[in-house]
Amino acid sequence: MADPVVEIADDVAQEETPDVEMTAPNNAELIEPTKNGSNTAQSPIASERKSPAAADVRMSFTDYLKSPLVKLSVGSGLARTELTAHKALLEQSPYVASLLGDNPGVCVREGSSILFVSITETLMYKKTYSLDFESEDVDAVGSFLEWLYTGEYFPKKLDTGELEQDDALPSRDDSGEHLLKHARVYTIAHKFKVPDLQRLAHSKIHRIDSTAKAEIQYARFVYSTTSSDDWTIRKPIVQFWAHRSHVLRHEPDIDFKRICLDYPQFGFDVLSLVLDGKEKGKDKDSNAGAGGERSARKRQRMSASVQML
Repeated sequence: MADPVVEIADDVAQEETPDVEMTAPNNAELIEPTKNGSNTAQSPIASERKSPAAADVRMSFTDYLKSPLVKLSVGSGLARTELTAHKALLEQSPYVASLLGDNPGVCVREGSSILFVSITETLMYKKTYSLDFESEDVDAVGSFLEWLYTGEYFPKKLDTGELEQDDALPSRDDSGEHLLKHARVYTIAHKFKVPDLQRLAHSKIHRIDSTAKAEIQYARFVYSTTSSDDWTIRKPIVQFWAHRSHVLRHEPDIDFKRICLDYPQFGFDVLSLVLDGKEKGKDKDSNAGAGGERSARKRQRMSASVQML
């Protein structure tokens, strides 16, 4: 995404500037994946979470792999895919854990093994679980599972802070595919109540080199899938287009017009930020003309403080 220059809470006037190349921002408002400053979000295995059944005993990687496998049916139609993952790992998501808690599982006979206890014949049974995620994106669920097992998902963040190259896509995002990949992970992490993954996906979004065409597709997805109070992901989008407002005024973009009509809240958010910047500029000019005295009238601002979940 482009480097936004319009801030909501800062008393800095919006100035007319020439159009700029859209590159990954250096000062975008990012929420780092972890509190300890590392670049890798904490998956259950990476953070060595403790077993709910024994809070004083660390649940090892082997313990996770010993848990039952859960069959996941993801997507619909021709895109429908069957995936499997270990139950103990999936339960690190409160949302998925609640689904599994409501799912008693099905007992099926495991092979044809028979165990004789005294004179009583007992069949060996194994409980299996299955979940249906018909409305979810297959790749987003795959990234969620990759993160559960490894603490990261492709493309990974390098030591330099940049993302590794995805050879299947062009280096510059002109279609929105790069942005949408991480946006889908962000939304599924929000739904599954996994804030570490949500923060990781959010930080990757701002490392994508994209064009205005890609940004339009990204904005459409965000405004169609996120709540209106999720300013964490919406604010950078609004800043991007507010920064380009002087260009749009002289060279109207048909795609920008369409998204404003399709999602009035998007147009309102951009207009509000542009007017807010202009008002701050007038306030500074007025204060300067009055010998630097600050006005007693303070306009209420939208808060930039956002909680992930």
